[in-house]
Amino acid sequence: MNHKGHNRSRSRRLRSHTSDNAFVRVVHNVAGAPNVDVYVNNRRVLTNVAYKQVSPYLSLPEGRYTVTVFATGDTQNPLIKQRLSVRDGRYFTVIAVGSVNNLDNLGLLVAQNDSSCPSRGSGNLRFIHGSADAPTVNVLVDGNVVLSDVSFGDVSRYLNLTAPRTYNIVVETTRERTKVLETSLRLGNRENVSVLASGIPGNTATPLTALVLVDNDQTCTISF
Repeated sequence: MNHKGHNRSRSRRLRSHTSDNAFVRVVHNVAGAPNVDVYVNNRRVLTNVAYKQVSPYLSLPEGRYTVTVFATGDTQNPLIKQRLSVRDGRYFTVIAVGSVNNLDNLGLLVAQNDSSCPSRGSGNLRFIHGSADAPTVNVLVDGNVVLSDVSFGDVSRYLNLTAPRTYNIVVETTRERTKVLETSLRLGNRENVSVLASGIPGNTATPLTALVLVDNDQTCTISF
């Protein structure tokens, strides 16, 4: 399938924060799954989170936590229950991933974000393979293969690119080199961006798409 398009999301940071806490945002990336509630150490912190919804950043002191995900309204049958470790002063994206056809592979994919500001005239881009139903892929930027053999659950390094600029992003299967996703991405000056593969190849209800997440603060892009 060749699907073109993406959704872009910038999570709101807390207005007042210090390095004494970690900051965690949550993404519902399980295609076909119901809306969910998210609990941290048995306390509900998010409710009725829909597929492809990205939460604001949550502030957590450094430590280890139990994160539990239920279908909204249920408190007896967790879809996911997983331990999470966070460190002060760092930013994380916690992504619910897996296939509704195999509940055993539901889980949380944790990616640490680069919240720093790239140098002026550049931006950083990384790819997160979050589609449990998609094969191993290559990622091309403006026709050039920049990442190879990216499998479900992989989080690539950040690639430093010229910005601001619009890039053509193509995702192809590694073995057959069949295009499964294509999107146009505007990378802003001094932005750090994650492109998250989301959805199911060949599924018309929840097709394979790119969910674009901005990983650093808007203050990086302010010009003086």
